[in-house]
Amino acid sequence: MSRQLRWDDCALDALRRLERRDRATARRIVAAAERLAETDRGDIKKLKGRLDLWRLRVGEWRAIFTTDEPGTLTILTVEPRRDVYR
Repeated sequence: MSRQLRWDDCALDALRRLERRDRATARRIVAAAERLAETDRGDIKKLKGRLDLWRLRVGEWRAIFTTDEPGTLTILTVEPRRDVYR
């Protein structure tokens, strides 16, 4: 099942900041998100206590996403694990 991948402004800003420091990790996150949108496969888990929020794990980084709209996967934020759940 292929979905359209959208990036929230907050996620794009975080990804741009990361790309300036660690281009390889930023590329891995983008590749993992694209793979998830295309195949529905990845290291994902539904967040507890949150409606329709999921996390995609890429090493020490987490991408929080939602699938509110049918056929669309929206990345809301990208942050290190130590910061994302606060």
